[in-house]
Amino acid sequence: NSPRSASSETPEKISPRVVRQLKSNPRYSEPTASSSNLAPRGSRERSPKVAAAEVHYIALHYLGVFSTRFSCSFFFLQKEQNGKVEELESQISLLENDLKVVKDQLSATEQLKKQAEEEAEESKQKLLALSEKLPENSVPGEDPTEEPESVEKPQQQQQVRDSSTLASALDEIQKLKAQLDLVSDSEAIHLKKAEAEKSELQQVKESLSQTLALVEDMETQLRETKESELHAHKLVEDTLARLEEAKRVMETLKSDGLKASESYHSDRSEEERAEIEAARVEISQLRSALEASEKRYSEERDRSTEQSREAVEMVDKIRAESVQREAVLELELRKSKDEIDELRANLMDKETELQAICEENEVLATKLEQAFKGTKELQLEKELQKLKSDSETLRALLAEKESLFESASDENRRLKSEEVVEADHPTELRHLTEEVEKSNKRAARATEQLEAAQASNAEMEGELRRLKVQSDQWRKAAEAAAAMITAGANGQVMERTGSMDSHFSPRIAKVGSPFGDDLEDELMKKKNPNMLTRLWKKPQK
Repeated sequence: NSPRSASSETPEKISPRVVRQLKSNPRYSEPTASSSNLAPRGSRERSPKVAAAEVHYIALHYLGVFSTRFSCSFFFLQKEQNGKVEELESQISLLENDLKVVKDQLSATEQLKKQAEEEAEESKQKLLALSEKLPENSVPGEDPTEEPESVEKPQQQQQVRDSSTLASALDEIQKLKAQLDLVSDSEAIHLKKAEAEKSELQQVKESLSQTLALVEDMETQLRETKESELHAHKLVEDTLARLEEAKRVMETLKSDGLKASESYHSDRSEEERAEIEAARVEISQLRSALEASEKRYSEERDRSTEQSREAVEMVDKIRAESVQREAVLELELRKSKDEIDELRANLMDKETELQAICEENEVLATKLEQAFKGTKELQLEKELQKLKSDSETLRALLAEKESLFESASDENRRLKSEEVVEADHPTELRHLTEEVEKSNKRAARATEQLEAAQASNAEMEGELRRLKVQSDQWRKAAEAAAAMITAGANGQVMERTGSMDSHFSPRIAKVGSPFGDDLEDELMKKKNPNMLTRLWKKPQK
């Protein structure tokens, strides 16, 4: 059943109820009873019929037209508003899903960037560790051992080759450092791009929040329009009730007019005419009220449709902008992923190269360690034997001096005890005191020599430890030189830059002077010239 047919059936349903009310209405029964005694008049016979019919026709017409128009317009407007609200809600859900997808993509790119940064940092640390192990500069010197010239010549040639390989390895390290700088610059560029993408996503979020706020405002406006429609609906229902009352009044008037025309044909009384006029005035007022309510209802409907259309256009525009921004961000993410993969491949290549260099370094380190091990160990064993013999002689001398000191102290005590008895012999007493002083001086000298011997022994032990550390450093330098030899085995011969006898320290990455041992020898000689000149003999340049 359509709303038009339902509205057209409403007058037919109201009419029997009006008839029942006419039967029980005592308002117009008295005029009909009193007017039955009047004489009929033929000249005024059709005037009440015409008036009642006119009023009845006008009331039925406006009631049916208004009810049909209101029901149809209200139904279609409510359906249209519900469809627009559902469409807006679906668009909002789509925008929220798109925002979640963009957030997930951003988090994935951030994780990839963090992973790439960590891998780059690990590769940097590995390269720095390898560069610390490898010498930055080598200064070859003279061989401290006194060997024939026939043995020194191949060693010098080997040192020249080692220096050339060291220089080539240093060049390779510089290249690796430059590549690491390029990697760090590209990482900084990627970070800047990621920050720009974050700012764009923040702008998209702000625009989406503004859109959501606008949609909420529209929902509030829709609620207000619904409330106004309900208010208008109530007003229309009131007007319909009043129209029904007017229709009932008109039916009563019509029935009274028919009864009056049948009972008498005289003129209507002034009271009935006034009631008819009042009914006409009321009908005109109801008509004007209906027109005003229809006009207000149409204005509200036009305004709500315009607002909903503007909101839909704005949401479509924002959605198109978000789609464009997502496409741009996806392109940038793909570019960043390609660059990260390329950098990762470069890092893998460099790591394989460094691993090959380390393997060659280990092989040559074993060779050089075997070459330098024999000479250094012999020298250290000789020096250790000398130190042991010197320490034994010093201990024997110390025991002898202690025995002399004890005998002198005993004699001194004895002389002090006999001082009272031998007061008559001043010359002997003076002689004894001189001997006591001499013995005390000898004991003091013996203690000084003992302290000096102990100090020299401690210094020798420290020197032995230093020599052990130096031998370890020699071994590490030999490993580095072996690595340089394998890396630079292309037949190129470079200038001699220094001696392989330099004091290289991988911790501080410095190369010592070949005169360091001479300076240390001078300091040791100043501390103990008697012992160190005999124990520490090294060639001077």
